[in-house]
Amino acid sequence: MANNKVEIENNLTLIRSLITKHKRHDRIFAGVGMFIITSLTITLLVLFLDLVFDGYPRFNLDFLTNFPSRRATAAGILSAWVGSSLSTNCYFFCCRTTWHCCWCLS
Repeated sequence: MANNKVEIENNLTLIRSLITKHKRHDRIFAGVGMFIITSLTITLLVLFLDLVFDGYPRFNLDFLTNFPSRRATAAGILSAWVGSSLSTNCYFFCCRTTWHCCWCLS
């Protein structure tokens, strides 16, 4: 009986050491994951800011109100944002509630 208690105590000690080791591995994994997420977020932010600073001079009212063109200085995105807003509105007001599309696909 005393031998059985010693074996149980040894098993508990082994289990506790394994739990401690696994918790340490979990903390290391979480730290590496947070480092990677943070560094990739910073990289994405830097790239986005570079895009904004490069494109800001070209972003004006003509860009929003002109149709696509072969000439880069006259090109715009009017058809793209009108089509996107129409399809979004169609989904929001019709398709979302009736589970079938209405006039927008006919």
